[in-house]
Amino acid sequence: MRSLLLKYIAYIIIIWLYLTSSVLVAVPAVETTGEDGIISIASFQQLLANYPQYFYWLDVRDTEEIAYDGTYATAHAIPFEKLAQHIPQLPADKPIIIFCHNGARASEAYDRIKVARPEITAYFLDAHVQFQHQPLPIVAIPY
Repeated sequence: MRSLLLKYIAYIIIIWLYLTSSVLVAVPAVETTGEDGIISIASFQQLLANYPQYFYWLDVRDTEEIAYDGTYATAHAIPFEKLAQHIPQLPADKPIIIFCHNGARASEAYDRIKVARPEITAYFLDAHVQFQHQPLPIVAIPY
């Protein structure tokens, strides 16, 4: 009887560890450029390629741009002009990485999010991004 009870306790512990293991995993570090909120190009590419599940990827390009060029499978497309109405629903439990075509709208979106919800951890990509329906972007220093 006692061994059966110990077995059940062991199973409960194993199940608990399995269910909480994602909470115990540290979020990969974001490398910034040193300027407030700007994620480095290398960090953006590395995190998108290897750790997309740890971040909320926010594409703030226009609907037409996304329809033409596509976006990443893990990205949430919220056009910049509609962002204000969606800020209350943005998650605070994972870092947000904001991007657009050349960094201008991403920068503005970052500012709006941080003013409205300062508790949110957010970064933006200040770079020229070529999407062209690729699994990963071609990212370069802005013009």
